[in-house]
Parts: sequence; structure tokens; C-alpha cells
Amino acid sequence: MQIPSFNLTGKIALVTGGSKGIGFGMAHALGAYGAQVIITSRGVEEGRINQLTKVWAEELAPYNITVNAVGPGYIRTPMTDGWLSDSVRYQNIVNNTMQKRVGELTDLAGPIVFLASDASAYVTGQVLNVDGGWTAR
Repeated sequence: MQIPSFNLTGKIALVTGGSKGIGFGMAHALGAYGAQVIITSRGVEEGRINQLTKVWAEELAPYNITVNAVGPGYIRTPMTDGWLSDSVRYQNIVNNTMQKRVGELTDLAGPIVFLASDASAYVTGQVLNVDGGWTAR
């Protein structure tokens, strides 16, 4: 994955499933740009992550700390290539995604860097779904 150089020193990234797949790639990239990375189990339910994001945002707001999350959709990785090679499954994803495609790792890079940068200083308690419109349907 090729993304521009950013300085994320002083930022903290909580990455679910950071031991493999997309999570590992994101944890590695965020760490390479200076973020302190905390890895949690991928088994944490989506609803809990959403609620945790809101609770932490409220708790940490007095310290000028923003808390946000990224909700990735179906993303092509070496780990998902086999799963996506099932033509019926792949077509179901494409048909139910507004963008009519499966996401790439580069689709996650910009939103993650934005949320970790000062450009999102007034954004907190949000889950940014990067899923090609899947959850909007």
C-alpha cells in the first residue's frame, strides 16, 4: 500500500484484528507513521466498538483528545482473495454495494490518515464506514 508521508506522532490507534489481514496492514502502516498502536481482538462486536468510540470520545474530550473509528467493508487482501474467488459470494457483495465493487486497502488509507490527523480536530465520537455504501442501503 502506497500512501503519502504523514506524521502521526502523538496519535493513538486502536486496531481490531491487528495480528493479521487488514488489521495487521493498518497497524503496521500507522506505527510506521509514528502512531502508538493498540491491538484488540477482532472478535469484538461491531456494536461494542461503536459504543466504545462514543463513550471514549465523551470521556476524553476534556483533554482535547478525539476518538473515532473506521468501519471497513469488504476489502480485498491476500487473506480475503480465496473467499472472494467464490463467484456467487463476490457477485452478492458487488450487487449490494453502491460502488459496485470490492474495496482495496488504498480505499482505507485516506480516511484513516484523515481521522488520525489534525484535519479532523473537530470530529469525535464517529464511526466512518468505508464500505462503498454497503451500510447505507
